[in-house]
Amino acid sequence: MADLTIAAQTSDLFHNDQYIATNRIDEQTTVQTGLLADDLGTDIFEAFKQIQSYVEANGPFTGKLTENQTQFLNGMRATFSAAYSDAVNSQGKNGLVQKRFENAGVELQDQADTLTGMVGGIVDVDMAEAVTRLEAAQLAVQASAQVFASLQSSSLLNVLK
Repeated sequence: MADLTIAAQTSDLFHNDQYIATNRIDEQTTVQTGLLADDLGTDIFEAFKQIQSYVEANGPFTGKLTENQTQFLNGMRATFSAAYSDAVNSQGKNGLVQKRFENAGVELQDQADTLTGMVGGIVDVDMAEAVTRLEAAQLAVQASAQVFASLQSSSLLNVLK
């Protein structure tokens, strides 16, 4: 805790780089999937720094709290509440990003299944079945041609004679 008051600014306590991972969800969408420690922890560290500064100036919290200590700690509740809300909001945003990735995974699997079905219908043909169907189609065309030819040569006059 004493290290908190040594730093000029609370953000000086964090030694993370400024790289935030960015990932591609699909063809059109990229999202930042990383968090920086100083973005997430500065508020809570600032609250603890204020408490440490109070302790250094007024002495530690021991035994029964004095009226000043009680007022100070009650005043700090709002700071801790805000830090907590920021952490929960960050967690919620992270959950939304995770849901987007899950939905994209389902959509991509559906696309892969569709393409597999389309390509499989062309590539994975049973040759024996294809030959059988072709021969049946040829037979149907020949039969149709024969019926058409016989109908063409017949006339109503031939029937009436």
